[in-house]
Amino acid sequence: FTVVIDTNVLAGGLVRNALLHLAEAGFFRPRWSERIIDELQRTLAKRGKSSEYTSRLVGAMQRAFPEAWVEGWEVYMSLKPGLPDPDDNHVLAAAIRCDAAVIVTENLRDFPSNVLGRYSTQPISSDAFLADTIDLSQREACAALARMRQGFNNPPGLQSGWSTASRNSGFARRRHSCDRPSMIFERSGYRHRISIDGSGEGVPDRGLLRR
Repeated sequence: FTVVIDTNVLAGGLVRNALLHLAEAGFFRPRWSERIIDELQRTLAKRGKSSEYTSRLVGAMQRAFPEAWVEGWEVYMSLKPGLPDPDDNHVLAAAIRCDAAVIVTENLRDFPSNVLGRYSTQPISSDAFLADTIDLSQREACAALARMRQGFNNPPGLQSGWSTASRNSGFARRRHSCDRPSMIFERSGYRHRISIDGSGEGVPDRGLLRR
């Protein structure tokens, strides 16, 4: 299924990497528009990232997902859907253009379900989307996330670096334990504990547990 990823999600390094590794593993088809990418570059610049960094990032995203670039979304800007913030209309326009099932965004209040439902799409937070995606196949999801961890630039400090980044981002609602290493996703009264071994193979640990 097709997913439009909002700027505020792409701007978070840990969540962005997790989502794109899951997309690379075939869980979903990511989509974004030129407007979303422009907003991403401006957001990262405000956070102190250099233009060289943002150019490398956008280039890497384009190479990894050349089909993700949504074109022709501008025609849907005339719909005036009635979002609380008209500046977000371009995100919905991109979703309509590519028939996205969901828009992954951290601004759920700005994307009311009753409005998006008229255009056959729905909003979802990155937390909920990550948890739902992992539900599809814990083993394959863990393998994808393990590959992400192994790609970090600071392997000697991987454990502490991952834990710090997780805490700072509030990733997946949100507790992580990297002692084994493992990740814990808490959501909707359930707890997902997923172990990831050093070889990159994902091994579900007790699956879905009630708290």
